[in-house]
Amino acid sequence: LLSFRAQKNLKTHVLNDEYKHIENNSKLLVENDKEETIQKDSIITVGEEERKSIKANKILTVEKESITTIKNDCEEHYKQNLETLIKQDEKTYLERDVELRIKNILHKYIQKDVSDKYLQNLFVKIGKELRVDIEDGFHLNTSDLKVQASDNCLLDGSDGISFKCGSNILTVDASGIHFNTSNFVDNSANGGVNVEDVVKTEIPKPLYEKVRVVELIPTITKQDEITQVLEYEAIVEKFYNGVWSKTTDLT
Repeated sequence: LLSFRAQKNLKTHVLNDEYKHIENNSKLLVENDKEETIQKDSIITVGEEERKSIKANKILTVEKESITTIKNDCEEHYKQNLETLIKQDEKTYLERDVELRIKNILHKYIQKDVSDKYLQNLFVKIGKELRVDIEDGFHLNTSDLKVQASDNCLLDGSDGISFKCGSNILTVDASGIHFNTSNFVDNSANGGVNVEDVVKTEIPKPLYEKVRVVELIPTITKQDEITQVLEYEAIVEKFYNGVWSKTTDLT
């Protein structure tokens, strides 16, 4: 055992390189502030896990670019609010699927235009009601259109409603019903047009399922011999369907 104590300040000046080799654990306790200044690059290699516990605020300032590469999964937990401020553009590239699960309300406020492009199908499933308020025009361009209501279907236009096919026009307004056609048949055998149904897709509820280690319990608290193996018992919790619970399943 080597003990070294300085009554006042301690200053070390190394004119060349410094190398430390610690075969076991290393602990550093600073009872006040700590400041490190690195003139050039800094490289830290951690063989296994890295944990940091910050009891107050954390401020990270990067004057140039910041690049983070994670070869496996990434998981972030925010127990309260998360706010992101971006002064310029934001781009996200995803090579596979995206699942977004929100337990409460989703509110979006966009001051300018929005453009969405779907190269294949789009399926929207609404559990209850849908209302769209448009202050100006609405233009729907499609090859086939089918509107199906299990109960009633109402088209309400304050000025009028028109159905047009070629040169034939049917208009309903406040003055009455108007037919503009060269051939009006009041009891025709024409059964109307047919439109194929779009295949209904079932959208399953996304379930977020992850595991985390909440505590590590060592088998021995002090290593008496170098041959002793220090093992840990991990207390693991699984997050499933919105709840963290203890588990022994690590899959």
